Amino acid sequence: MKPNELDLNALSDAWLAAKAEEQAANARRLDIERAITALVSAPPEEGSYKLESDRVKVTVAYKLTRTVDGEALRAAWGELPENVQSAFRWKAEADVKKLRAMQELTPALYAQACAFVTAKPAKPSLSVEVL
Repeated sequence: MKPNELDLNALSDAWLAAKAEEQAANARRLDIERAITALVSAPPEEGSYKLESDRVKVTVAYKLTRTVDGEALRAAWGELPENVQSAFRWKAEADVKKLRAMQELTPALYAQACAFVTAKPAKPSLSVEVL
């Protein structure tokens, strides 16, 4: 084995151990959160509830997840009153697959599209597979 491989093996083992500890800690935290929220007798649909003891104050925030059917909304958009339209925001997103194809096929159009896009490095993803 090369020294580099030994380092990779040791680092991978450490990463796997840390990942297992992290998952166990996360599971414990979620169990504790469920136990704390169970102390709220009549939780509101949305809003916050405060719990206090002589040592701590805990705020439990309740939220609803709302999902928009974008296709149905787009289809009905022209018929909706302005007040209803104002309840929605549109988020522009880059289609990376199309941008890459444009970069290869039509560099001038790619340059034009890139005027509206800021690219910055994301955190690298990592997976370890034990062989």
